[in-house]
Amino acid sequence: MDDSLFSIEGLSLEAAQQHILTILTELKLREKELKNLLEQENTWSQRLELAQKHNRDDLIQAAQTELTQIAEKKHRVRQELQEFQLGMERLKSQMNRLPGELSLQSSDQLIAELSLLVGEEPKPDDSAFDELEAQQALEKMKSENQGQ
Repeated sequence: MDDSLFSIEGLSLEAAQQHILTILTELKLREKELKNLLEQENTWSQRLELAQKHNRDDLIQAAQTELTQIAEKKHRVRQELQEFQLGMERLKSQMNRLPGELSLQSSDQLIAELSLLVGEEPKPDDSAFDELEAQQALEKMKSENQGQ
């Protein structure tokens, strides 16, 4: 892909934000497309198994053809997705060099806010889940010890 696609050098803060929003949108589209392809692959794999079970050579061939096409599309989309993910990392590092003294924290915050605009849910903090799981395990141990 064109390296200039993942560059905000020379852009104003507003133009950079708009460009990053565009890239995030494209990234989300690739993720959605990959998810769709994985679902199609699952469907056609089940159809292939069904055709094999009933010894339907015509349907076996059709399912294999579909699975081959899906695999090719999946490969292309995964490559594009990886390029967009790497491009976002590059853009994030460039944001820190924009005028206006953007810090790493503010660039992370901006990307999080823009991600929300394109429909990305914020990722929960794993430490909060770790704490709940540890608390649950502790309560379980306590109840087991009280039962003895």
